[in-house]
Amino acid sequence: MVVNMKFAKFYSILILFIILGSIYACTFSSKTNNKEEEFPIPTMTIKPEPTSTQTIFQPSTIIPQTTPISQLEIQETYNAADTLSLWVSEVSTDLIGQNALSILGPPGALECNDRYESWYNDQPESSPSEYLVNLKYDYSVIPTEILIYFSSESVINLRVEMLNSHSGLGVEIYKGEINTGGNCPGQMSIPVESDLNIDTIILAFQNSDPPVHLDAVNLRGHIPNFLDIPVFWRIPIPADYLGDPESDLPGGLATDHFGNIYLANGNNGLSRYDVEGNLVQDYLVPSISNIRDVTIDMNGQVILTDLIYKWYVTFDQEGIQVDAGGEDFGWNSPRDIAVHPKTGNIYILDETDEYSRIRVYSPVNNQLVQDLPLETVGTQMHKGLAFDQEGFLYTLDQILGTILKLDADNGDVVNELGYLELIKALPADLAIDNKGNIYVLLNASPENTAVYIYDSFGSLKYRLGKLTYDGEGWMEGVFLFPVGISISPDGRFLSVVENGFLTTYLLDVDI
Repeated sequence: MVVNMKFAKFYSILILFIILGSIYACTFSSKTNNKEEEFPIPTMTIKPEPTSTQTIFQPSTIIPQTTPISQLEIQETYNAADTLSLWVSEVSTDLIGQNALSILGPPGALECNDRYESWYNDQPESSPSEYLVNLKYDYSVIPTEILIYFSSESVINLRVEMLNSHSGLGVEIYKGEINTGGNCPGQMSIPVESDLNIDTIILAFQNSDPPVHLDAVNLRGHIPNFLDIPVFWRIPIPADYLGDPESDLPGGLATDHFGNIYLANGNNGLSRYDVEGNLVQDYLVPSISNIRDVTIDMNGQVILTDLIYKWYVTFDQEGIQVDAGGEDFGWNSPRDIAVHPKTGNIYILDETDEYSRIRVYSPVNNQLVQDLPLETVGTQMHKGLAFDQEGFLYTLDQILGTILKLDADNGDVVNELGYLELIKALPADLAIDNKGNIYVLLNASPENTAVYIYDSFGSLKYRLGKLTYDGEGWMEGVFLFPVGISISPDGRFLSVVENGFLTTYLLDVDI
């Protein structure tokens, strides 16, 4: 079985974070704040989407280049934010008895003719006209180049097709004879221009003698619909040293109509930043607390959840504590919180190893209204809570790899969105703007992007930001284990929190 090492590394980090933390006790108090102001918005440039006109290089224009592998610089990824370099993750072939699995991953450090697969049949009268090799990749790209690595000296009759396995759309990009020219090991380069998203390559070989030895196939291309925009601002925030057994990760985010950002920062309390990233207010909460999430209600009041006291607390617009409620939460709850845009009821995610549910409270008397059970059961099986303007409730199901759209009255699943992409990723949080666009934050993804942006129907529109799994290249626009996301109601300001940094983008584009 082939293991995705990035995901394995991520889960190791996740296990470390879960066991960190401590138990404390204290009470809430108050503090006044400053009045919000709007600030001028700078102009930013969005990378244009691919055009709808498809252009494919004809076979007669492709000049294969065979170069000894020893002279090659094999790059795992491109430097550009919106490009990928992918190796084969799944392979199948109609050749009986061949070890096609050796094509997985990058080229091996083997000598010439030292590969198992030999595309040759010593009984040509009974062999088919072509041998097909189907190569699947973890992610679809808009292709720019295909590199085929050989470990043989051969004259090859080759046909190459590209395919999108979801839509079934495909195109032949090469057909002809290839002479490796005595270079062994070597490579063949096929440049491609297309606006078709590709996740599958089909190689069709004709019978040859001497046989063809195939080492690896590299697919290079652009990430579809990647928003290549600069970070508006990125600021350091109070953070714990995660090697400390009493440390904790930050919690969640909320953004109000003025662009103010409210940060639930775990053991570091609750803070408010203005639209330019200036600290406006540190709320007076107990020094021993664990603020897990924050939201804004219909009246502009701030509501947070505290994992230590196991309740939710409401502050007015001046930062004065005005209410508190909640009861009977599990050991690792309450966490995610959202407010119904019409009724004002407070919805809080509550999960243990025995149950998963959303608890609903009245803002009038803080009494429990009802519990909405969730089908997937377990601690942190769901991430994020958010409402659209119609009053539908959304959360992420990490087992199903989907966005659940729920009826807020009874918890029934109305729709499941985003499963084509999220089943291969690890979602962490979500937010929704007034147009119904859904912003999903990721801890891991096949193409290492940090945010998927969906429309209200679940169609993926854009991707934004990059991920690092080990801290390498951790800079503006690159996130290490991000945990919270928020969007301003008008869809202009998108913010992401990770341990030690708060980042905001200005989305100067009509999402």
